[in-house]
Amino acid sequence: MRFGIGCLYFTVGPNCESPWQVAVEESLASIPRISDVEIDLGVVLAQEAAAGVGYYPTRGMLRFRLHIPLDEQKELNGFIQHIAGTAEHFVVMVFFRYLEPVMFVLPQVSASWRDTFSGVIVVRDYLQREFSRRELPADIRVIGPTPFHADSCVQLGDIEGDFELVRTPSKADDQFTFLYSDEQFSSPAMAAVMLFEVISEELSLFYSLVSSRDDRRRESGEISLLTQNLISIYQAKGFRAKMRRIFTSSMKIRQVALMTVNAEYRAQTDEQFARRQLDELYSKGATPYFKDFIEGEVVAGTSQVTAAKEIVSLLDQARQRQIEVTSLFLSAMAGGLAGTLASLLIH
Repeated sequence: MRFGIGCLYFTVGPNCESPWQVAVEESLASIPRISDVEIDLGVVLAQEAAAGVGYYPTRGMLRFRLHIPLDEQKELNGFIQHIAGTAEHFVVMVFFRYLEPVMFVLPQVSASWRDTFSGVIVVRDYLQREFSRRELPADIRVIGPTPFHADSCVQLGDIEGDFELVRTPSKADDQFTFLYSDEQFSSPAMAAVMLFEVISEELSLFYSLVSSRDDRRRESGEISLLTQNLISIYQAKGFRAKMRRIFTSSMKIRQVALMTVNAEYRAQTDEQFARRQLDELYSKGATPYFKDFIEGEVVAGTSQVTAAKEIVSLLDQARQRQIEVTSLFLSAMAGGLAGTLASLLIH
Protein backbone atom coordinates (compact mmCIF):
# COMPACT_ATOMS: atom_id res chain seq x y z
CA MET A 1 0.00 0.00 0.00
CA ARG A 2 1.66 3.19 -1.22
CA PHE A 3 1.18 6.59 0.37
CA GLY A 4 2.39 10.16 0.02
CA ILE A 5 3.18 12.57 2.85
CA GLY A 6 2.59 16.29 3.21
CA CYS A 7 1.35 19.03 5.50
CA LEU A 8 -2.08 20.31 4.51
CA TYR A 9 -4.82 21.16 6.98
CA PHE A 10 -7.78 23.44 7.66
CA THR A 11 -8.25 26.30 10.11
CA VAL A 12 -11.20 28.43 11.21
CA GLY A 13 -11.67 31.21 8.63
CA PRO A 14 -11.63 34.95 9.42
CA ASN A 15 -15.40 35.39 9.00
CA CYS A 16 -16.44 32.21 10.77
CA GLU A 17 -18.02 31.99 14.23
CA SER A 18 -18.54 28.23 14.17
CA PRO A 19 -16.34 25.66 15.96
CA TRP A 20 -13.53 24.12 13.90
CA GLN A 21 -15.28 20.81 13.21
CA VAL A 22 -18.47 22.50 11.99
CA ALA A 23 -16.47 24.90 9.77
CA VAL A 24 -14.48 22.07 8.21
CA GLU A 25 -17.48 19.79 7.67
CA GLU A 26 -19.44 22.58 5.98
CA SER A 27 -16.46 23.52 3.80
CA LEU A 28 -15.69 19.99 2.64
CA ALA A 29 -19.39 19.33 1.98
CA SER A 30 -19.38 22.31 -0.41
CA ILE A 31 -16.61 20.88 -2.57
CA PRO A 32 -17.46 18.40 -5.33
CA ARG A 33 -15.67 15.05 -5.53
CA ILE A 34 -15.19 14.86 -1.75
CA SER A 35 -17.06 12.13 0.10
CA ASP A 36 -17.09 10.08 3.32
CA VAL A 37 -15.80 12.85 5.57
CA GLU A 38 -14.97 11.58 9.06
CA ILE A 39 -13.59 13.62 11.97
CA ASP A 40 -12.47 12.08 15.24
CA LEU A 41 -10.98 14.55 17.72
CA GLY A 42 -11.55 12.51 20.85
CA VAL A 43 -12.37 14.60 23.92
CA VAL A 44 -12.50 18.27 22.90
CA LEU A 45 -12.35 20.85 25.66
CA ALA A 46 -14.95 23.62 25.63
CA GLN A 47 -12.34 26.37 25.09
CA GLU A 48 -10.92 24.44 22.14
CA ALA A 49 -14.33 23.95 20.53
CA ALA A 50 -15.00 27.68 20.76
CA ALA A 51 -11.55 28.73 19.55
CA GLY A 52 -11.60 31.40 16.85
CA VAL A 53 -9.80 32.46 13.67
CA GLY A 54 -6.79 30.39 12.73
CA TYR A 55 -7.57 27.59 15.17
CA TYR A 56 -6.97 23.92 14.35
CA PRO A 57 -6.84 20.87 16.65
CA THR A 58 -3.68 19.49 18.23
CA ARG A 59 -4.93 15.90 18.38
CA GLY A 60 -7.30 13.64 16.50
CA MET A 61 -7.78 12.83 12.82
CA LEU A 62 -9.65 13.96 9.71
CA ARG A 63 -10.38 11.50 6.90
CA PHE A 64 -12.14 11.82 3.55
CA ARG A 65 -12.18 10.42 0.02
CA LEU A 66 -11.41 12.43 -3.10
CA HIS A 67 -12.05 11.49 -6.74
CA ILE A 68 -10.22 13.45 -9.44
CA PRO A 69 -10.27 12.10 -13.03
CA LEU A 70 -6.91 11.93 -14.80
CA ASP A 71 -7.92 14.57 -17.38
CA GLU A 72 -8.73 17.03 -14.61
CA GLN A 73 -5.48 16.23 -12.81
CA LYS A 74 -3.49 17.50 -15.79
CA GLU A 75 -5.41 20.78 -15.70
CA LEU A 76 -4.43 21.36 -12.07
CA ASN A 77 -0.69 21.42 -12.54
CA GLY A 78 1.39 21.29 -15.71
CA PHE A 79 4.07 19.35 -13.86
CA ILE A 80 1.64 16.44 -13.45
CA GLN A 81 1.87 15.73 -17.17
CA HIS A 82 5.50 14.67 -16.69
CA ILE A 83 4.94 12.48 -13.62
CA ALA A 84 1.35 11.43 -14.12
CA GLY A 85 0.28 8.42 -12.12
CA THR A 86 -2.62 6.07 -12.67
CA ALA A 87 -4.80 6.75 -9.62
CA GLU A 88 -8.03 8.77 -9.71
CA HIS A 89 -9.33 7.91 -6.24
CA PHE A 90 -7.53 8.96 -3.06
CA VAL A 91 -8.01 8.55 0.66
CA VAL A 92 -6.78 11.62 2.55
CA MET A 93 -5.93 11.35 6.25
CA VAL A 94 -4.81 14.32 8.36
CA PHE A 95 -3.34 13.50 11.77
CA PHE A 96 -3.36 16.42 14.20
CA ARG A 97 -0.42 16.69 16.56
CA TYR A 98 0.85 19.21 19.09
CA LEU A 99 3.21 20.97 16.66
CA GLU A 100 1.92 20.69 13.07
CA PRO A 101 -0.63 18.40 11.40
CA VAL A 102 0.56 15.74 8.97
CA MET A 103 -1.34 14.62 5.85
CA PHE A 104 -1.15 11.17 4.29
CA VAL A 105 -2.54 10.53 0.80
CA LEU A 106 -3.27 6.94 -0.24
CA PRO A 107 -3.81 6.46 -4.00
CA GLN A 108 -6.37 3.73 -4.58
CA VAL A 109 -5.65 0.93 -7.06
CA SER A 110 -2.19 2.34 -7.65
CA ALA A 111 0.38 0.55 -9.77
CA SER A 112 3.18 3.13 -9.77
CA TRP A 113 5.57 4.78 -7.35
CA ARG A 114 4.75 8.02 -9.15
CA ASP A 115 1.32 8.02 -7.52
CA THR A 116 2.83 8.63 -4.08
CA PHE A 117 4.29 11.92 -5.32
CA SER A 118 1.78 13.09 -7.90
CA GLY A 119 -1.14 12.09 -5.66
CA VAL A 120 -0.14 14.63 -3.01
CA ILE A 121 0.25 17.35 -5.66
CA VAL A 122 -3.17 16.55 -7.12
CA VAL A 123 -4.89 16.62 -3.72
CA ARG A 124 -3.08 19.81 -2.70
CA ASP A 125 -3.77 21.73 -5.91
CA TYR A 126 -7.37 20.57 -6.20
CA LEU A 127 -8.23 21.63 -2.65
CA GLN A 128 -6.42 24.96 -2.99
CA ARG A 129 -8.27 25.68 -6.23
CA GLU A 130 -11.68 24.79 -4.81
CA PHE A 131 -11.15 26.79 -1.62
CA SER A 132 -10.04 29.82 -3.64
CA ARG A 133 -13.24 29.68 -5.69
CA ARG A 134 -15.59 29.80 -2.71
CA GLU A 135 -16.29 31.79 0.41
CA LEU A 136 -16.00 28.99 2.96
CA PRO A 137 -16.00 29.00 6.77
CA ALA A 138 -12.63 27.21 6.84
CA ASP A 139 -9.26 28.20 5.41
CA ILE A 140 -6.70 25.84 3.90
CA ARG A 141 -3.02 25.87 4.93
CA VAL A 142 -0.05 24.14 3.32
CA ILE A 143 3.54 23.83 4.55
CA GLY A 144 6.20 22.60 2.15
CA PRO A 145 7.61 20.20 1.24
CA THR A 146 4.22 18.89 0.23
CA PRO A 147 4.79 16.28 -1.13
CA PHE A 148 7.47 15.11 1.29
CA HIS A 149 10.64 13.96 -0.47
CA ALA A 150 10.15 10.21 -0.11
CA ASP A 151 8.31 7.47 -1.98
CA SER A 152 6.66 5.44 0.77
CA CYS A 153 4.72 2.21 1.09
CA VAL A 154 3.60 -0.39 3.62
CA GLN A 155 4.48 -3.97 2.71
CA LEU A 156 4.19 -7.38 4.33
CA GLY A 157 7.53 -8.74 5.53
CA ASP A 158 9.09 -11.39 7.73
CA ILE A 159 10.03 -9.21 10.69
CA GLU A 160 9.79 -9.10 14.46
CA GLY A 161 7.93 -6.26 16.09
CA ASP A 162 5.56 -3.80 14.48
CA PHE A 163 7.54 -2.14 11.69
CA GLU A 164 10.93 -2.19 10.04
CA LEU A 165 12.11 0.41 7.53
CA VAL A 166 13.96 -0.54 4.36
CA ARG A 167 15.29 2.66 2.81
CA THR A 168 16.44 2.45 -0.79
CA PRO A 169 18.56 5.39 -2.00
CA SER A 170 17.59 6.95 -5.32
CA LYS A 171 18.76 9.77 -7.58
CA ALA A 172 15.34 11.32 -7.02
CA ASP A 173 13.47 10.63 -3.77
CA ASP A 174 14.52 7.68 -1.63
CA GLN A 175 12.07 4.80 -1.36
CA PHE A 176 10.80 4.14 2.17
CA THR A 177 9.37 0.63 2.49
CA PHE A 178 7.84 -0.01 5.91
CA LEU A 179 7.65 -3.76 6.49
CA TYR A 180 5.00 -5.15 8.82
CA SER A 181 4.24 -8.60 10.20
CA ASP A 182 0.96 -10.40 9.56
CA GLU A 183 1.14 -11.55 13.17
CA GLN A 184 0.64 -7.92 14.24
CA PHE A 185 -1.71 -6.63 11.53
CA SER A 186 -4.42 -8.37 9.52
CA SER A 187 -4.10 -6.16 6.42
CA PRO A 188 -1.94 -3.43 4.84
CA ALA A 189 -4.68 -0.91 5.64
CA MET A 190 -4.56 -1.71 9.37
CA ALA A 191 -0.77 -1.57 9.30
CA ALA A 192 -0.84 1.78 7.46
CA VAL A 193 -3.15 3.44 9.99
CA MET A 194 -0.97 2.33 12.89
CA LEU A 195 2.17 3.39 11.03
CA PHE A 196 0.70 6.87 10.45
CA GLU A 197 0.06 7.15 14.19
CA VAL A 198 3.70 6.28 14.82
CA ILE A 199 5.49 8.42 12.24
CA SER A 200 3.21 11.47 12.49
CA GLU A 201 5.00 12.58 15.68
CA GLU A 202 8.33 12.75 13.85
CA LEU A 203 6.84 14.41 10.80
CA SER A 204 4.94 16.91 12.96
CA LEU A 205 8.25 18.09 14.44
CA PHE A 206 9.80 18.21 10.96
CA TYR A 207 7.05 20.45 9.57
CA SER A 208 7.15 22.64 12.67
CA LEU A 209 10.86 23.29 12.05
CA VAL A 210 10.21 23.96 8.36
CA SER A 211 7.51 26.48 9.30
CA SER A 212 9.90 28.27 11.68
CA ARG A 213 12.60 28.29 9.02
CA ASP A 214 10.20 29.79 6.48
CA ASP A 215 9.30 32.55 8.97
CA ARG A 216 12.99 33.31 9.50
CA ARG A 217 13.56 33.30 5.76
CA ARG A 218 10.81 35.87 5.22
CA GLU A 219 12.28 37.99 8.00
CA SER A 220 15.74 37.71 6.43
CA GLY A 221 14.26 38.79 3.11
CA GLU A 222 12.83 41.94 4.70
CA ILE A 223 16.19 42.70 6.32
CA SER A 224 17.99 42.14 3.02
CA LEU A 225 15.64 44.51 1.19
CA LEU A 226 16.08 47.27 3.79
CA THR A 227 19.86 46.77 3.70
CA GLN A 228 19.89 47.12 -0.08
CA ASN A 229 17.94 50.37 0.25
CA LEU A 230 20.53 51.67 2.68
CA ILE A 231 23.36 50.70 0.34
CA SER A 232 21.61 52.64 -2.46
CA ILE A 233 21.44 55.71 -0.23
CA TYR A 234 25.16 55.52 0.47
CA GLN A 235 26.07 54.94 -3.18
CA ALA A 236 24.18 58.03 -4.35
CA LYS A 237 26.22 61.07 -5.41
CA GLY A 238 25.73 64.81 -4.85
CA PHE A 239 25.03 67.25 -2.05
CA ARG A 240 21.41 66.19 -1.53
CA ALA A 241 22.51 62.57 -1.20
CA LYS A 242 25.04 63.57 1.47
CA MET A 243 22.39 65.44 3.42
CA ARG A 244 20.04 62.49 3.14
CA ARG A 245 22.70 60.20 4.55
CA ILE A 246 23.29 62.54 7.48
CA PHE A 247 19.71 63.38 8.42
CA THR A 248 17.52 60.44 7.31
CA SER A 249 19.63 57.27 7.26
CA SER A 250 20.12 57.14 11.03
CA MET A 251 16.59 55.89 11.70
CA LYS A 252 16.82 53.31 8.91
CA ILE A 253 20.14 52.04 10.25
CA ARG A 254 18.71 51.64 13.75
CA GLN A 255 15.67 49.83 12.34
CA VAL A 256 17.78 47.31 10.42
CA ALA A 257 20.18 46.87 13.33
CA LEU A 258 17.29 46.07 15.67
CA MET A 259 15.76 43.65 13.15
CA THR A 260 19.07 41.78 12.77
CA VAL A 261 19.44 41.43 16.53
CA ASN A 262 15.88 40.11 16.81
CA ALA A 263 16.45 37.72 13.89
CA GLU A 264 19.64 36.33 15.43
CA TYR A 265 17.89 35.89 18.78
CA ARG A 266 14.95 34.13 17.13
CA ALA A 267 17.26 31.81 15.21
CA GLN A 268 19.05 30.85 18.41
CA THR A 269 15.84 30.26 20.37
CA ASP A 270 14.37 28.27 17.46
CA GLU A 271 17.45 26.05 17.38
CA GLN A 272 17.35 25.52 21.15
CA PHE A 273 13.65 24.64 20.95
CA ALA A 274 14.27 22.25 18.07
CA ARG A 275 17.03 20.40 19.90
CA ARG A 276 14.89 20.08 23.04
CA GLN A 277 12.00 18.71 21.00
CA LEU A 278 14.32 16.33 19.17
CA ASP A 279 15.82 15.00 22.40
CA GLU A 280 12.39 14.64 23.99
CA LEU A 281 10.93 12.84 20.97
CA TYR A 282 13.59 10.14 20.82
CA SER A 283 14.02 9.86 24.58
CA LYS A 284 10.36 8.73 24.68
CA GLY A 285 11.27 5.82 22.41
CA ALA A 286 10.26 7.12 18.97
CA THR A 287 11.92 5.20 16.15
CA PRO A 288 14.14 7.58 14.13
CA TYR A 289 12.72 6.91 10.68
CA PHE A 290 13.05 10.55 9.56
CA LYS A 291 15.77 11.78 11.92
CA ASP A 292 18.12 12.97 9.16
CA PHE A 293 15.36 15.16 7.68
CA ILE A 294 14.66 16.69 11.09
CA GLU A 295 18.32 17.32 11.91
CA GLY A 296 18.69 19.04 8.55
CA GLU A 297 16.17 21.65 9.72
CA VAL A 298 17.67 22.21 13.17
CA VAL A 299 20.61 24.37 12.10
CA ALA A 300 19.81 28.04 12.70
CA GLY A 301 21.39 29.44 9.51
CA THR A 302 21.85 33.17 10.15
CA SER A 303 24.56 33.96 7.57
CA GLN A 304 22.34 36.38 5.61
CA VAL A 305 21.33 38.21 8.79
CA THR A 306 24.93 38.35 10.02
CA ALA A 307 26.05 39.84 6.70
CA ALA A 308 23.33 42.50 6.91
CA LYS A 309 24.42 43.33 10.45
CA GLU A 310 28.03 43.85 9.32
CA ILE A 311 26.97 46.02 6.36
CA VAL A 312 24.80 48.21 8.57
CA SER A 313 27.67 48.64 11.00
CA LEU A 314 29.98 49.80 8.19
CA LEU A 315 27.35 52.22 6.86
CA ASP A 316 26.83 53.68 10.32
CA GLN A 317 30.56 54.23 10.67
CA ALA A 318 30.59 55.96 7.27
CA ARG A 319 27.71 58.16 8.38
CA GLN A 320 29.52 59.16 11.56
CA ARG A 321 32.66 60.06 9.60
CA GLN A 322 30.62 62.15 7.17
CA ILE A 323 29.01 64.00 10.07
CA GLU A 324 32.46 64.75 11.49
CA VAL A 325 33.78 66.00 8.15
CA THR A 326 30.70 68.15 7.59
CA SER A 327 30.95 69.59 11.10
CA LEU A 328 34.60 70.52 10.57
CA PHE A 329 33.74 72.11 7.22
CA LEU A 330 30.90 74.16 8.72
CA SER A 331 33.10 75.18 11.66
CA ALA A 332 35.82 76.33 9.28
CA MET A 333 33.31 78.31 7.26
CA ALA A 334 31.91 79.88 10.44
CA GLY A 335 35.43 80.76 11.59
CA GLY A 336 36.31 82.30 8.23
CA LEU A 337 33.11 84.33 8.19
CA ALA A 338 33.80 85.62 11.68
CA GLY A 339 37.32 86.67 10.64
CA THR A 340 36.00 88.52 7.62
CA LEU A 341 33.46 90.44 9.68
CA ALA A 342 36.13 91.40 12.23
CA SER A 343 38.40 92.74 9.46
CA LEU A 344 35.59 94.86 8.06
CA LEU A 345 34.85 96.35 11.46
CA ILE A 346 38.52 97.15 12.11
CA HIS A 347 38.95 98.86 8.77
